[in-house]
Amino acid sequence: MDSLEEAFKQVQRAFHCPKCGKSYDKKDLQLKGFLNNTYIFKAFCDKNHTATVAECVIFMDQNNMQPLSNKDIADLKQEINGFDGNFEKLFRKK
Repeated sequence: MDSLEEAFKQVQRAFHCPKCGKSYDKKDLQLKGFLNNTYIFKAFCDKNHTATVAECVIFMDQNNMQPLSNKDIADLKQEINGFDGNFEKLFRKK
């Protein structure tokens, strides 16, 4: 399975509409970009709720692609949901 297909599957498993809780189908996801093994998706609920931005990171080892675990994705989702939009504070943490 290629990394893009794995990224779609991971987003479908990990992200849901924040308003109604519906899982996203592949047709609900638009790939918006790719940078450094990170796929950026925009997800649309088919009930016309607010669009969501989803991020999926695929790590590569020397021989093959290694997707993040479901726990890693859940942790990332929690971080994204808790982000208050203050990038200065975010970058000062590092």
